[in-house]
Amino acid sequence: MDQTLGSFQELKSQMGTFEAQLRQSLKSKVHLASSVTLTYKEQFEELKANQQNLIRKLDQLEQKERELKDEIETFRKDTDYVKTDLETKQIKKQQLESQRDALLEESRELDGMLAKKEQEVKQHRERLMRQRQRDSPEVRLYEQLLGLQIDASQPDTLHFKFQNFDDKMISRSCELTLDVSENTFSILSTTPVLNSTEDLSELVDILNDSYDIAQFLAASRAKLISKTIRSE
Repeated sequence: MDQTLGSFQELKSQMGTFEAQLRQSLKSKVHLASSVTLTYKEQFEELKANQQNLIRKLDQLEQKERELKDEIETFRKDTDYVKTDLETKQIKKQQLESQRDALLEESRELDGMLAKKEQEVKQHRERLMRQRQRDSPEVRLYEQLLGLQIDASQPDTLHFKFQNFDDKMISRSCELTLDVSENTFSILSTTPVLNSTEDLSELVDILNDSYDIAQFLAASRAKLISKTIRSE
């Protein structure tokens, strides 16, 4: 009886130990399952957050892609417009260059015609002056009696030399050079020098107003001789 009771107590003790071990094992497994579940939930939330972040980035990329497509299309349209506008301006430039070349050619032709006409006028004026000198009896008289010499050897000028006004020095002379290259006459130089603008204007006005060569020579000789005498 005592032996049986002892065996029962031992079995009961073993059962208690086994039960404690079982509870501890179950507790450990429950704790492990809870820990795994919590970790899974944390990882799931993290993955979900990452997924949402990726979705937002994807939406942003898609938006940027659409904007880029719009910019490319706008740029293409602008490029087509610029290309067309450039071609139009290039055509206008070529037209303007052609017009400019035509105007330059016409201008050169007009310059040539004008230069030719000016030369003809100069030659005509020189011939007219020489003819008037030959035809004027007063000029011939000045040449014979008053020692007038006329030199037309230089282009566009007539040179007059007056002598026979000083009995003591027959070779003494006064000189005047006339410019006949322009539409109006002008005096280039005189000997002695006439500094008075009024005197010079008075002389050239005689020619430019009346073409009276005899009066011009008489007035020029008088002023030059007067200046020579006053300078003594």
